[in-house]
Amino acid sequence: MTADGWEFSCEKTKILMLTNSVLAREQGYSNITKVFDYPDDYLKMQDKYIDYFVNVIEPVSNLYSTKKYGEMLKAIGMRTPRLKNHKDKKLWNDSLNKLVSYRNGGTIEDIIECLKETQKPRLSAKIEESEERYHLLKDLTEFEDDADKRFVSKIKALKTVNYSEVIELAKYIDDKTPFSTNHGVKGAEFENVLVVCGRGWNKYNWNQFLSWENEGVPVGKEDSFNRNRNLFYVSCSRPKKRLAVLFTQKLSDSAITTLNKWFLPENIFPI
Repeated sequence: MTADGWEFSCEKTKILMLTNSVLAREQGYSNITKVFDYPDDYLKMQDKYIDYFVNVIEPVSNLYSTKKYGEMLKAIGMRTPRLKNHKDKKLWNDSLNKLVSYRNGGTIEDIIECLKETQKPRLSAKIEESEERYHLLKDLTEFEDDADKRFVSKIKALKTVNYSEVIELAKYIDDKTPFSTNHGVKGAEFENVLVVCGRGWNKYNWNQFLSWENEGVPVGKEDSFNRNRNLFYVSCSRPKKRLAVLFTQKLSDSAITTLNKWFLPENIFPI
């Protein structure tokens, strides 16, 4: 594909996958997805921890590492005190070095405990409140309220995740990777698009869809066929120049017949 002019950068190419769980495994933040019940909690930063990490800790760490101190202080905002003397500057420098060290090799719990200790930058008010609640409940063996039990289980699981997963998640949220879900690009266009068609969600079966296109749709399966057809169309209509479709599930002869109708046979390469 590279020889044919493909450039696999987030500016030139979009790689479309069916589900967020498949994409998360590819991107390196699959353990974060296991903590939350809904993708919007982490993808749209509806969770207070993820929101703070992506919108505060990541910009601050990156700007500090690249020595863009003025922009870093703006990213921290009103939480930043005036740096009056060398002692103040050294304190901030030591604190941020410690933060960057945990960011590169620690867990989410390591990051939180580091920020509790240094207060540079300070945790958000919502996270401080959550941490107080967690501290009061975490050692209980019985809970009067199921909500408290779910809360403790969620925070405990989140804290065990390596912070490196947050870094990868932030890259995806900031559109700094070539990956996306098929659903996430409706209405958008890209120079090159690689569509990965595999199993991963019971609502979509590409071999079945392609076979039905060739053989006819069984009675009562019209909705399933239309759902698969619509997503396939959305995915394959995104490129401006180049399209490649990779099927990671075995295709029947009937499905291959459909592909031969839609694409030039010389452009179909069985693996």
